[in-house]
Amino acid sequence: MKKSVMKGMVAGLALAASAPMTAMAGEGSTSVLLGSDWVLRGVPQTGGPVLQAAYDYDFGNGAAVGIWGSNISSGVEVDVYATYSGESGDFGYTIGYFTYNVDFVDQELAALASYGDFSFGFWNSMQLGGTYTEVGYDMDVSGVGVGLHYGIGTVADYAVSASYPFGDYEGSLAYTSHETAGTNFVLSVSTSF
Repeated sequence: MKKSVMKGMVAGLALAASAPMTAMAGEGSTSVLLGSDWVLRGVPQTGGPVLQAAYDYDFGNGAAVGIWGSNISSGVEVDVYATYSGESGDFGYTIGYFTYNVDFVDQELAALASYGDFSFGFWNSMQLGGTYTEVGYDMDVSGVGVGLHYGIGTVADYAVSASYPFGDYEGSLAYTSHETAGTNFVLSVSTSF
C-alpha cells in the first residue's frame, strides 16, 4: 500500500462506535492503480503488470477503514485495515491494524508518524513474527513529487520515486533496491474518485 493508505483497529473502531452519529458523517473514496509491477519493501510481488484497487471510508473523526486488492504472482491479495490518524501543526500520526489475505493470512500493527516532509513507520507482524522499520522524505521539485525511502526488516531496501499529476491522474516512476531481490524500475498510473 502506498502513502495514501498510511492513515488501530481497536482504537479506531472503539472511537467510531462511541462517537455520536452526527459526528460520523464520513466520506468514502476509491483509488485504482495500473503499474508495471508491485514492489513491496523492495521485493517484486507480481513480476509483471499489476492492477490494484482500494476503497477507504473516513468517518470524519480520525478513524478510517478500508479494503485493498491486487493481483500478485500467485493469484490475488485482498487486505482489510482500520486506522486512526491525527495531527497537530506539522506533526501527524497514524496507528493501524492490517490483515493480509494472500497465500497465507498475516496481521500487522503499525505506528506511523510524520513531521513536515519526513516520515517514520514501524510495522510488527502478529503471525509471521518480525518487524519492519522505514523512514522517508518527500518533497516537491517544480511540481514533481520526489520521494526517498529506506526500510529495514530482515534486510535493507531503499527507493527513489518521482510522481507528477496530470488531470485526474498521477504518473509515477520508482527505482527500488533490495539486498537480496535486486533492483527494479516500476512505472504506474493512478487515480482516485
